[in-house]
Amino acid sequence: MGNAPFSGDSANVFQSDYLTVYYPEANSTWAPYIGKAYGGKSVKWVTRSNTLPGDVNADGVISLMDLLVLKHALADGNFSGLDLTGADVNVDGNVTLEDLLKLKTNLAG
Repeated sequence: MGNAPFSGDSANVFQSDYLTVYYPEANSTWAPYIGKAYGGKSVKWVTRSNTLPGDVNADGVISLMDLLVLKHALADGNFSGLDLTGADVNVDGNVTLEDLLKLKTNLAG
């Protein structure tokens, strides 16, 4: 396994033993890097739609509106009309209260 170039502060990026990299579907730019490691750390390569985790209403911006939409969806149990990819903030495959809390923490900065 080779190393992929990475521009960023690895001390802030690696909060665990691996880095998760989300790359857009059908984007050949990423092809040479998929499956490679960075700085001796494992990289979990995950294909994602263009929606970012946290962009619950899929408007291209992660904002307080996303937090409110997710809060109401969780309270009502009604997820119709939501982008579930964006609502799964912690990317565990489920949309739960944990996602709401993570989104709140992320927005608080």
